[in-house]
Amino acid sequence: MEKNFLISLRFMFAVAVIFGIGITARAAGKWDMAAGIRDTRYIFADVTFDSHTYLRAEHSVYSYDFIYQYWRLYAGGKLAVPYADFDINAFYGRTWCGNYYSAGALVSCRILPPGPVCIFGTLNPLYDSGFRYNTCFAAGLAVRLCKPVSLRASYTTIPEFRESEKAVRAGVDVHIGGLSVVPELSVPVDPRNRSRKLRMLMSFSYTFSLNQ
Repeated sequence: MEKNFLISLRFMFAVAVIFGIGITARAAGKWDMAAGIRDTRYIFADVTFDSHTYLRAEHSVYSYDFIYQYWRLYAGGKLAVPYADFDINAFYGRTWCGNYYSAGALVSCRILPPGPVCIFGTLNPLYDSGFRYNTCFAAGLAVRLCKPVSLRASYTTIPEFRESEKAVRAGVDVHIGGLSVVPELSVPVDPRNRSRKLRMLMSFSYTFSLNQ
């Protein structure tokens, strides 16, 4: 119990550090802050320095008691080169009651050739204390209909909850200024998944500069 309490204090301290950085960031460099929701189930906030290095805190909004909610901390970096960009991070997360934890990395790449088509992919080495190690991935493409709107589709084995699951996702990607909205349908395709329920997932974020 004491161990879980100390871990929870570390998470709250990390969140305070992220927001503290955001509040004091006007003093030096270019800092951005973002907040939003990932895949309907997770709220997050992050700070990014000079468009490259970032810290993120994420917390679940499961329909469970609070002690079974899951939090996760990320540290990573971004790199943009002609016709491509990269996002690499490492993360650690666990439930408040400590009944499971997970750790891993997300290595993402977007290929941006001239024209309306974008190819993207993510490699996700993942360790879960219950399901053990798994190498997950996602790959897909997006087609730009107009400047702020793209259609996207992907095949993924990256967990939406805990366990790796084969699924096809399709939706719309809308970017207007600092606002990003991505509604998607997730269709499980693994025949071993008995439920195979169609899911509607919503992700959105709003990014703003702390130097203005």
